[in-house]
This record gives sequence, structure tokens and C-alpha cells, in this order.
Amino acid sequence: MPQTADSISPHTGLPDSIYTARYPAPFEPVLDTLRIARLRDAGLYEAADTVAAAQPSPPAWQSGINGNRRQNLSGSDSGLLTILTLIFVALALNFRHCPKIFSNFSSELLSVRRRANVFDEHTTNETRVLILLIIQYVAYLGILLYALAGLGHTLETSHIFQTTASLMGLAGAYYCFQLCAYNVVGYVFGTPDNRRQWIRGFNASQALAGLTLMIPALITIFYPDAARPTLAVAAVFYIIARAAFIIKGFRIFFTGISSLVYFILYLCTLEIIPVIIIYRVTLYLVNRSPQ
Repeated sequence: MPQTADSISPHTGLPDSIYTARYPAPFEPVLDTLRIARLRDAGLYEAADTVAAAQPSPPAWQSGINGNRRQNLSGSDSGLLTILTLIFVALALNFRHCPKIFSNFSSELLSVRRRANVFDEHTTNETRVLILLIIQYVAYLGILLYALAGLGHTLETSHIFQTTASLMGLAGAYYCFQLCAYNVVGYVFGTPDNRRQWIRGFNASQALAGLTLMIPALITIFYPDAARPTLAVAAVFYIIARAAFIIKGFRIFFTGISSLVYFILYLCTLEIIPVIIIYRVTLYLVNRSPQ
């Protein structure tokens, strides 16, 4: 069998047979060191490093890009959408009773009668629709409070429904507090008829406020970037409804200069201080939401 000539190793300058015999396999680390030393002596080691450094980095499609975590929005929360859907369906089923009820609401909010009208009709249908409108008002107010708490900083978006539901509960508690307080004030400072008119005006203002807050609440859900101007519009609607109710209360209970002092105390106690407390409690509930 013909023998082939040994090739000369370019690294050591020795024939492969002599190189292998002199440096067996267990000494491979030593051989690597010798190879690097000979390349450095020949001026090739630095050149190889320069060429390797000059090679372009692999394209991004080979290594990929780190993805960002998907941000949850109120418009994609199933619990919140379920509540709104149930409210819309309930109102749609009772829509045929709404025109007459809305006309009654406007008269109850704006007019003051010293004596009840025997032709006034207050049926169970009106009571049912009133309850639905109050529930709608509470739900929209909770949504707007959540958007208000998110102005200026980022909220935790993994628990939108729990936080918004707690704010809806806060709005419902605020409504119940106002209803009880107005009944007490009407009982102490007015006649039964005055108290009845005042409470009906309060419920009418809340029901109509719920209708006006519908569009701003939906905009803050599906377009959170427009929350600031939307909240300003919602505040205007809310203030108008409250102002109409306060004016009716003034017309009912104002009997002279002495009653003006009580009216100012009423404004501070039931209209200003509770709003400040609601705002502070809103921030507390949002900040303590589970992380």
C-alpha cells in the first residue's frame, strides 16, 4: 500500500506524524497554546481577531425581538363589559316606559308645588325604571372615578374589574348616604310634602345625570387617551345636575335670612365635604388594589 507523504503543519512547521507523536491527545491544551504563540509571532493572530470583530452582527430576524407584555384595557375586561351589557339590556326592555318617566323627571327636578297634584301618576313601572337608571348612574360614576384616579400616573391594569367594582360600590354607598341624609334634613326642616318633593328631585337629578354620563363613561373605557377632556365634560354634566337639585332645595326650604345660614351649612356638610371624602377614598381603593 503506497505511503503518502506527511503534510507540513502550518502552525508548528513540523510534519503531522512527528507533531502527533510529539504532542499526543492529552496535551491538546498545550498544543492550542503553541499554535496561538506561533500565530502571534507571525502577526496573524491579531489580524484574525480584527477580521472576526469586523464581521456584521446577525440580522434581527434570526435572534428575534423581546415582546412587550400586552396591556389590559377597560374595554377588553369581560366583567366590566358584562355589567354594562346587562344594564343596556334591562333599559332596552323597559324603554317603552321611558318617555313619560323622563317628562316626570324634568318636572320633579325643576318645579316646586306646595300641594301634590292628584293627576300625578307614579306606577310600579316608573319605580322599576328609576331603579335601573340609578344603577346605571352608580356604574358610570364608578367608571369615571377609576379614570379620574388614573390621571397623571399609570394604574395597575391586571385587576381592572375588581378596582372598578369597588368604586361602583363606593358610588352606591354615596348615593345611599345622600338619600338618608336628605330624608333626615327634610324631616327636620320641612313638611312631609316638602321632603317628598326634595327626595323626588334628588332621584330625578341622579337618573338624568346617569343618562348624561353614559357617553363620557364609554369613551373613557374604549378610548382611555381621551380621558382628560372626557372627564371635564362629565364634570360639567354632573355639576349641572347637582346645581338643579340644589336650586330646587333652596326654593323649597328658603323662608328668610335665618334659613340662609342652615342652607350654607347644608352645602358644606352634604355637598362639598362628601365629594372630597369620595375622592380621597377613591385614591385609597385604587392604590391598595392587588398588584
